[in-house]
Amino acid sequence: MQAKPFLKRIEFIILLVPVLVPFVYVPVWSVLDFFYYPKYLALLGIVSILLVMVALNAKMIGLLFKWDWINRLVLIYFALLTISLFFAHDLQLSLGGQFLRYDGYVTQMLYLFLFLFARLIKKIPAWFIEGIVIGSAILAFYALLQANGFELFTRDLTRMHWTKPFATFGNPNFFGAYLVLILPWHLYLILFKYKVYAYFTYALVFYVLLINMTRSAWIGFIASLIFAGIMQYIFKHPIRKKEILFVVFISLTLILFYNLSSDQALLGRFLSISSDFNALVKKEGNLDALGSFRLYIWVRVIEIIKDYPLFGVGIENLHIVFMERFNQDSVAMFGRVMIADKAHNEYLHLAVTSGIPSLIAYLVFLIKTAMDNFKQLKDPMTFVLASAIFGYCVQAFFNISVVSVAYIFWVYLGLLNRYTRDFMQA
Repeated sequence: MQAKPFLKRIEFIILLVPVLVPFVYVPVWSVLDFFYYPKYLALLGIVSILLVMVALNAKMIGLLFKWDWINRLVLIYFALLTISLFFAHDLQLSLGGQFLRYDGYVTQMLYLFLFLFARLIKKIPAWFIEGIVIGSAILAFYALLQANGFELFTRDLTRMHWTKPFATFGNPNFFGAYLVLILPWHLYLILFKYKVYAYFTYALVFYVLLINMTRSAWIGFIASLIFAGIMQYIFKHPIRKKEILFVVFISLTLILFYNLSSDQALLGRFLSISSDFNALVKKEGNLDALGSFRLYIWVRVIEIIKDYPLFGVGIENLHIVFMERFNQDSVAMFGRVMIADKAHNEYLHLAVTSGIPSLIAYLVFLIKTAMDNFKQLKDPMTFVLASAIFGYCVQAFFNISVVSVAYIFWVYLGLLNRYTRDFMQA
């Protein structure tokens, strides 16, 4: 197999991942999980195919992994994840992940390979952007149907009576994280490519972001816009004011429409962000209930981190230690057992499950990525890709990493850190 055809196949397969894997959804799989395990199997199959392709052409291994600082940092991070396995309370759980999560060590390795393969891509083609935009619009339309009481398939037992839309992601929060990663591409087609249809896809996806009512996703998207605004001020991309005004008009119109049609539920939900923050600053009310009980979890996760600072309690093992230490505490406080299998903050979760050194390695990797790509932000596509990644990193402060979304983030990181680049292709 020659190098050029090999790379073309790699490019095609990797770029299909963020476009098609979100649609992987098997509503007859089991009574409990239509969403996570099918996506996990899809990713496992895709990565296996890519690795077989490399095995059949061993000379390509040198292309897959170059010894630059980005890969060194990634290798350190995953080495620390590997070492944490030896300190896990339940090794089998760390390897395969929990039922209905599937976010264990094997899944983390899938992210690593997706990242490495994505780095091989020289240019991001137009069909990738358009595929993501059109695909996300289809999923947003499905979510809109769900929000209005129409379900295309039989729901599982867990989600039988949910009212918030979640599309094919299994949870409104996870769907919100996906929207944060996707929305910047709609704006890219509007502001840089002047695609008329993108106004309609943006309006649909943005409206679904609103009715999703996920505060972490709102904060993440706002953060991506702020980041984009600052970078636009620095690099002066040729964006026409007319397109910006149209986007602002569409966004404000949809915000006002949904707020009125929801009897100001949107405004109330948004104001709850500032009310929670003010209560935290002033230390008023039931602080443990802030952020949908996130503060209660964060405080206790930090206590666990202090006891397991180097290698954590083990990937996917948080609930074991949390229940041992805080069962009586949660019953006394809430009248029930609160099971926290995730820290609801990706950074705290990484520290508590695999140790503070792994968190530091991960953050240094992200910082190095930002430093290496700062000057490249003059390229519109890199600018938009970085905005999406930044928004995801912000929402991750209030959310969790899941197999139904995190793979897109790692593919994005690989695209941002491409070994060689041909700019302005899409």
